[in-house]
Amino acid sequence: MSNLASRQSAEIADSLSGVRTKLAAFADRFHVNAGVRPVAALHNFKVQTTMAGIAAAEMRPRSLRGYGPFDSETAKAIEDACDDLQNALRRVQELVDNA
Repeated sequence: MSNLASRQSAEIADSLSGVRTKLAAFADRFHVNAGVRPVAALHNFKVQTTMAGIAAAEMRPRSLRGYGPFDSETAKAIEDACDDLQNALRRVQELVDNA
């Protein structure tokens, strides 16, 4: 957080501390084992590529219409770039699924 003012950095740190406190209270209240558990690398790849795929889908012009209209050339370029990214992510997912 080096690019933030010290006051902003402190506020964010305090807010995150509050989130951690609430998560710990939630875990205690509902008897959730909050201990750190090892996560298999393949599972982590699956989760991360799934999340990246969702993010790529959200970058398409239909999801960005709140930012205003795109001309057809720009919309096509964005769609093509998202297709390319999602195809690359699918390839990783296939490799992980077949590992």
